Amino acid sequence: MNIPQASLHRIASTPLAESLSIGSDAASLAPSVETVARKMLQTDETANKRPKVGERSQSSGLRSAILWILPLLKWLATFAIAGMAILSGLVTWDYYVAAPWTRDGRVRVQVASVAPQVSGQIAEIRVADNQFVRVGEVLYVIDPVDFEMALHADRAQLQQKAADLQI
Repeated sequence: MNIPQASLHRIASTPLAESLSIGSDAASLAPSVETVARKMLQTDETANKRPKVGERSQSSGLRSAILWILPLLKWLATFAIAGMAILSGLVTWDYYVAAPWTRDGRVRVQVASVAPQVSGQIAEIRVADNQFVRVGEVLYVIDPVDFEMALHADRAQLQQKAADLQI
């Protein structure tokens, strides 16, 4: 390849030629400048090479497929990460709501003490848990057997004292 002298001076002043230590003395370094010029021309030719209208290269089909798939993969990755974040948040929320625990937890309870006027065994309960009750409403029934025995014992004692007084 025979390159004109003016082109060699123009090529020798390019950054590529300067990086290869080609000085302004292009005549003495003509073989290396020619090598650089060939490489530059080859890269220009391959850069400007385009397929003809109807002709498709094999790499253009792959390139268009990659260009179509990359944005799709970016959206898919974004939605996958967002989905995992939402799922982990829901699992964590469910874990703490469904089964809360603490080392120093306290239970707040309203306890109403119920003291009957008489003691005995409870025979029947007439209220349910957390039922609203009004004043005077019967909550439970005490077994009457103990009362009847106490009543008979008191009547017997009363009759004996009345007999003692008559004597």
